[in-house]
Amino acid sequence: MYKLCHLALGLALSAGCMVNGKPLFGGGASGGNSSTTAGAPAPAQGGDEAERTLDLYKKYTFKNVTAPDATTQFSKMGIPSTFNPKRKMKNPDPAWIPGWDKLELTDETQTAILQAAINRTWQVYIHAQYAAYRKAWATIETELRPHLAEALAMAEYHTQGAALAKLYKTAMERATASGITPPKEYRFVGFVGEIVRAMVDLHRSTNNGFRLDAYLGALSISLADVEASSRPYAAEPVERDLYTLAHLRDLPALNEYGHAFAAVKWPVDERAAKATRTKLVTDATATLAEIKRVPNVPSLFDGSSGDDRDPTLRWIGGGSGSIKPVLVTKVSRKGGGTEVELASSTERSIPYGCKDTNQLSTIEPGTFVKDCKYKTEVTRYTLEVTFPALPLGVELAKGDEVQLYGDLVDTKRAKLSAKFTIKARAIASIKRGGKTVATYW
Repeated sequence: MYKLCHLALGLALSAGCMVNGKPLFGGGASGGNSSTTAGAPAPAQGGDEAERTLDLYKKYTFKNVTAPDATTQFSKMGIPSTFNPKRKMKNPDPAWIPGWDKLELTDETQTAILQAAINRTWQVYIHAQYAAYRKAWATIETELRPHLAEALAMAEYHTQGAALAKLYKTAMERATASGITPPKEYRFVGFVGEIVRAMVDLHRSTNNGFRLDAYLGALSISLADVEASSRPYAAEPVERDLYTLAHLRDLPALNEYGHAFAAVKWPVDERAAKATRTKLVTDATATLAEIKRVPNVPSLFDGSSGDDRDPTLRWIGGGSGSIKPVLVTKVSRKGGGTEVELASSTERSIPYGCKDTNQLSTIEPGTFVKDCKYKTEVTRYTLEVTFPALPLGVELAKGDEVQLYGDLVDTKRAKLSAKFTIKARAIASIKRGGKTVATYW
């Protein structure tokens, strides 16, 4: 028998370890001669292989992986590559090597033993990480949950949207300060997922789903990531398994021989955990299917027809091309809402009195250049817009330049004029005196 010695990282046996009364390292305290190379474990003798293998399993951890092959590590312990633990010893840990009886080959069995040790110790580590993660988030949630309740109590779209965006940023800042760095698929789980789902619900309930991509994008949130991962916490120990699943890529894995991996227990049942996660995410993100998404909202002024998914929705904005800025001309209160009159116009040049010339056109080959006079034609637009509510702290005044989205309720056209009745949905920006006083995602 030999004295069991502490295994340091890399599994080098410390000086003073004895096998059959002799030091494992050359020389030793007596200074005698030895055929063993200094600094290397002596070859196993007289049935020591089983005991060394058991000691190796007990002390090996996921932090000790320095080579992809189990045989390399066995060799460092002085266990010959020909030693097959399956034939010489009992199952060192039935809980973590449940398929021991099906193992046959030497490399296969050695791999199963070390991979089981890796899995067992890594599970202890990741469960501790999970406990710390939940504890840190519990502290953040205790601090910020009252702010979520306050945000949800705000009825107006822009006001609640701004409050939820601020809360999300604060939560992520707190997480960073606490050292929390969740993987991508775990970013929108729990309290943060609750905030994000509140954002989704806000856009659905106010019929502003067409703004959701832009809103989330301003927070560097991918809607695709939300659809793929947002969910509440599951009950324990399911949630701990899902956290483990999210970090499974960090688990060291040896080169597999035979069916070694099928014989060992893993830190989590990957297939079952993925199925559970998929169901939780599907249930939590079901409301996204109810949101109307319009990638390109037609402009009110160019006469385009609406998108079939949201036929009355229009973009109302000017200041570019031939469309003049949309300006407030009158503001009045009516009930709990605000009625605003807006004005804009477009200009286009109309050719007249054209005469043919003998000069060939370089723009339209095969035609002659015409000599024309031009006059400016102005079409004036009047908009009667109803705002059910304005953002908290925002008041519109005569002369303000606005850009917004709204529903086209009615249109009356004349030769060089048009009058539109609009119900506002979302404000994009407000300028006063050339300076932006409010802007929304």
